[in-house]
Amino acid sequence: MGAGQKTIKQRMSEIMSVRPIPENVACPCFSGEQYGDCCHKLHSGGVAQKPVELMRSRYCAYALHLTDYIIETTDPESPLYEKDLSRFRDDIDKFCRSTKFLGLTILSEDENTVKFLAKLEDMEGHDMSFVEHSLFRKVNGVWKYTKACSLS
Repeated sequence: MGAGQKTIKQRMSEIMSVRPIPENVACPCFSGEQYGDCCHKLHSGGVAQKPVELMRSRYCAYALHLTDYIIETTDPESPLYEKDLSRFRDDIDKFCRSTKFLGLTILSEDENTVKFLAKLEDMEGHDMSFVEHSLFRKVNGVWKYTKACSLS
């Protein structure tokens, strides 16, 4: 990391101080746990132990508009990774602002994949839900989202 660059933990700490999220509310990943006992740990700099944990924390991050977390947890080798971080950030922000995140159901998981149903709507109420079978890989010992193996 170059001089002046901040770690994900530092960036998330700054975001959370500006827009704090109560830790005692239901987690937006729909795990049934409180945010403080669930995705907050990863959003605050913790490391996912399994791909399903990262999947849930990324869905939650989209719902909470935690753009830096989404970028940080995307595999740099992913076809979705945008090297122009400003454009990547703008695209994620636009998606977050124009989407209602209504539910996440984990359908299956194994060593490096997670299949899930994401229930989404646009702001006009049109269904944007989808099922994705996602691939994850470890980069420097940390799980990252790599790509959708299938999408329906």
